[in-house]
Amino acid sequence: MNEFYIVRHGLTDMNLEMRLQGRTDMELNQTGINQAKKARAYLDEIDLNPDYVFSSPLKRAYKTATILAPQKAKEIVVDERLIEMSFGEFERKTLSEIANIYPEFKTNFFEKTTQFKPQKGAESFEGLVERVGGFVESMRAFDREHVDEDNVIFIASHGVAIRGMVLYINKIALKDFWNIHVHNCSMFKLTFKSDNIEGSEDKCLEFFEGYTDGIDKDSAW
Repeated sequence: MNEFYIVRHGLTDMNLEMRLQGRTDMELNQTGINQAKKARAYLDEIDLNPDYVFSSPLKRAYKTATILAPQKAKEIVVDERLIEMSFGEFERKTLSEIANIYPEFKTNFFEKTTQFKPQKGAESFEGLVERVGGFVESMRAFDREHVDEDNVIFIASHGVAIRGMVLYINKIALKDFWNIHVHNCSMFKLTFKSDNIEGSEDKCLEFFEGYTDGIDKDSAW
């Protein structure tokens, strides 16, 4: 049986400053590197090592993947569908700055998600879910192609993109998007339903909570 694990990157300075990061290509800060190392230590305890690794092209996700899977660092497959949601002109801004510039964006993005309309270069939630859903379907195809194997697959991505995957897999309503908590270096295990078991469903459930190092675990970040 193939096992799929989706992990969010470690902390960056923009995470720490509560700025919308999106496609801005930030490096991990030292806390983020330490988080990934702690996650790797946890995986060592349970003897979990990947056979395949997929990553967003952004540095913070790719670096996290190399720390979690150093033995596969030269074989990481970069997939553009794993990139973070684009926030357009609102990237690099704090929520208070956005509230002053365009309060409707902040309200609809975080509180009235079903009413959010992409503007000023931002990606839509529907577009995000379609994009990451395409990646999930490619992993489903991988699972079927390797049905008689026992592979471990790591997938490194981002907070909003991972929420999109969890929503897609678990069939969660868009209005509950921000009820999915995805902390830095948290990991979710993806299990595809068996074609041989009637009524079984795909599931993407938290595998471990990650290492927030002071970041509010109940926040949207």
